[in-house]
Amino acid sequence: MVYMLIRTQILLPQDILNFLRSAAARQNKSVSELVRSIVSEKLTLPKRKSALKTMKEMAKSAYKGNVPKNFSTDDDLIYKQ
Repeated sequence: MVYMLIRTQILLPQDILNFLRSAAARQNKSVSELVRSIVSEKLTLPKRKSALKTMKEMAKSAYKGNVPKNFSTDDDLIYKQ
């Protein structure tokens, strides 16, 4: 999976920064990589819904649960006035 990384700053006491630098060096990682791995281990990010699932939920809401099987072949659904 490819992530877009965004630069940010955090303020750390010197002893913690020294510890991070030495731990990163021992693991052949950058301090950024080490911090990302620690944060991802400690925090559980919410799962993102797929675009398809979101669209299905929107369709259910719009059609009050009676979602058409195929929008592309049912002209009445598309052009009905």
